[in-house]
Amino acid sequence: MAKMRNIDRIKNYIKSKKVIAYGSGITALVFLTEASSEDVEVAYVCDGNKKKQGHKILDKDIRSPYDLIYEDVNKTVIVVCSPGGKDIINQKLYDIGFKEDNILNYYTMKNDADHMDVLLGMGRGEQTIVDMKPDSIAERKILILGGSTSDPTYEGMRSWSWYLQRKIDDIGADIKVLNAATVGFASGQELLCLLRDGIKEKPEAVISYTGYNDYAESLDLPSGGRFPFISKNLYDYHEQMIQAVKESTKEKLRPLYYGKRTEDAFAGFIYNARAMHALCTEYGVRYYLIFQPMIMNEKIRNGSFADSLIREDAVKESIERFKAFHKRFNEVKQEYPYMYDFTDIFQNEEDIFHDTCHVSEKGNEIIAGHVLELLSDDLSL
Repeated sequence: MAKMRNIDRIKNYIKSKKVIAYGSGITALVFLTEASSEDVEVAYVCDGNKKKQGHKILDKDIRSPYDLIYEDVNKTVIVVCSPGGKDIINQKLYDIGFKEDNILNYYTMKNDADHMDVLLGMGRGEQTIVDMKPDSIAERKILILGGSTSDPTYEGMRSWSWYLQRKIDDIGADIKVLNAATVGFASGQELLCLLRDGIKEKPEAVISYTGYNDYAESLDLPSGGRFPFISKNLYDYHEQMIQAVKESTKEKLRPLYYGKRTEDAFAGFIYNARAMHALCTEYGVRYYLIFQPMIMNEKIRNGSFADSLIREDAVKESIERFKAFHKRFNEVKQEYPYMYDFTDIFQNEEDIFHDTCHVSEKGNEIIAGHVLELLSDDLSL
């Protein structure tokens, strides 16, 4: 049975209450667009970043979180649009007087990754790897790695791994698809997941559909730079726990060490890809890295959703990061024959993207077709 759409869950929840979005990044853009299409009125957006306050996002005012002090907490719903900082934001809202019933975490609602994985960040608990054909005892397996664009539980829609499994079944190959992709994963989390969980499944091939989360803004840490294997949500969660213990026990805790900070996201991306390839090679597994597309590569009609989205500042910044990152990828990909560029697969399609990187089921079926073509010769499908 198909899951209820996320926006329908919100509509059922808010009823006649005032709706305010917290956060003004790309996740907020997605929520505001979805809300507008379903006639859900959002009063305004608040953000703790003073540089954003006073501006607009999709014609909604961006205000200070202090404005929430003047809201009636019993008649207001806050939709938190910040996947990495939601725990800290929630605590701020509790301090103001909002209760758990008045707060919706938009990103969590879109996904079943509701656990905090101590190594990887967001997770699905024991369901780290989702079997796309659980009734099959096929010994041949393909393992998928990636972030939310490959996550089999994201938004309740059919992922490209679902379509890949059906296309494999259609040609009569006795192979099952396993999917370890999880919302928020960048290449560092993919490598750790492969090392901890994935390689033990003895897959015949590993496909990393990746790139976006390595250059996306969400991975930047508040103090600048990034740590290679630490996602922002995991970093925020650790820091929040330390602060909570300090306040409740007044004890001095040992400082945490996250590894050596790096400023070069692309170098880390290539390092992680090579490490995954080396691990797969050691175990006799074929490894494929697929550099994923984003919205700027779609054929766009004037006045369309995509056309309005790419004019937003947060998206413009993401596109510039994409261009710089992709340029470097093109410069080195010939050195690594297991790396493939899918950024143009939607070039002749319309109405594929519903935000900067997530696509419709039509898009997921197109991805699956290209992946199957990639695998056909190597795996003798």
